Parts: sequence; C-alpha cells; structure tokens
Amino acid sequence: MAEGASPRRIAVKVLERIENDGAFANLVLNATLEKSKLDSRDRAFVTEMVYGTTRMRRACDYTRRSKIWINWKKRFNQFCKLF
Repeated sequence: MAEGASPRRIAVKVLERIENDGAFANLVLNATLEKSKLDSRDRAFVTEMVYGTTRMRRACDYTRRSKIWINWKKRFNQFCKLF
C-alpha cells in the first residue's frame, strides 16, 4: 500500500460524497483515485468497495434490520462483513 490515506478511508470518503452531495459514483471515484497515491491493487480494492457497497446497499441495510436511515460508514462496514 502506498503511503497516505488508507484504501478503506478513501472508499468511505467517496461513499459519503455520493450520499451527501448526490455525486455520481464513477465520476467521484475516478477523480479521487487519480489524486491518490494508491498502487493498482489498492485502487482495485477501493473500486470494489465503493461499487459493491453501492450495489448491495439494500442487502446491507436489510441485514442490519434497521428501520432508520443508515449512513455510508455503517453500510460499508456491513458490506465488508458480508462480502
């Protein structure tokens, strides 16, 4: 892993931008990865975490059995546990 922000921290930051700013996942992810100093393996990991969490959003929410809105950090953690 390259020095700087961790891949998980970058993934959460991207997910927060998607949720809070209504940003498009592909645009914010690509821009963030270009600015990062991550190697190709970590970039692939971040990409899978962002797209996977977004894709499996409802499954992550359902497994938490929560009737309240769940923030992206909790959803991301649930995705990591499940998949």
